[in-house]
Amino acid sequence: MEIDWMRAFVGIFGTLLILNSVLIVLSRKYSCFFMKAFFIEPATKKDRENLNNFLRKEENLQRYLLSAVMILMGFIGVAWMLGINLTYF
Repeated sequence: MEIDWMRAFVGIFGTLLILNSVLIVLSRKYSCFFMKAFFIEPATKKDRENLNNFLRKEENLQRYLLSAVMILMGFIGVAWMLGINLTYF
């Protein structure tokens, strides 16, 4: 039996993507790479709380969206490794 190394590599990489995305969702110390921007500190306490809530929601959105994309890529890689024909989906 001959091994198709490209399919094996993509399948293993897909499995690692799925595991990585699960760890990102479960991690509380997720660092948002795209939110490294500097904001002018709002003057009032209410505005500061609103800004913090917005940043927290944006960070969670990015974390879950990134995980969903990585899981999809991982499933495609694993399906390709197993020889499942994806043209019907």
